[in-house]
Amino acid sequence: MSSSWFENTEGWANIEQGDIIFDCKVLELYYDTNGKLSANEINTNAIVLTQSCDLENNKVSSIMLCPVFKLSDIIRNKNKDGMNKKDLEKVVKQLKNGQQLNMFLLEKNEVSGDYLVVDFREAMTMPKDILFEHNKDNTMHLRLKTPYREALSQSFARFFMRVALPSGVLINEKDYVTKILSENET
Repeated sequence: MSSSWFENTEGWANIEQGDIIFDCKVLELYYDTNGKLSANEINTNAIVLTQSCDLENNKVSSIMLCPVFKLSDIIRNKNKDGMNKKDLEKVVKQLKNGQQLNMFLLEKNEVSGDYLVVDFREAMTMPKDILFEHNKDNTMHLRLKTPYREALSQSFARFFMRVALPSGVLINEKDYVTKILSENET
């Protein structure tokens, strides 16, 4: 188990990008039966994505978070959904190699005892004062060290900036290279 990715930190005064808050209380918005906007307080493991400099210089009123799940829970759920062992191993390998754009794999840590997976699909923001107030008794955080914190941020940016084109470049690479090389021979 490697702890070189993380360090422990306490308190809310110095929260930074890459801080993992276990059992973080967040608000989940929904419409009630009367169509009125309501909120439930739920607990989730979450990681801070807001830039540390913005937090430190008080330039944001909300904090961006993404949920964090144990890799073992993801594997068990996918297996329950019918995914076989070989496909599950492929998922782990893709996570390890950064090939799942919507997720980021974190090293094992002492707190969870497992690898953690950040899910970018469910990014959320919480007003900073509400987040702090609802979690004031939850003072222990795990902080992702540099350069892992920057790798997380870059991975989120890749996920967020992706573009779905209606079609890719239509080129037959084999025919194209053959044509170019044959032109050089003449």
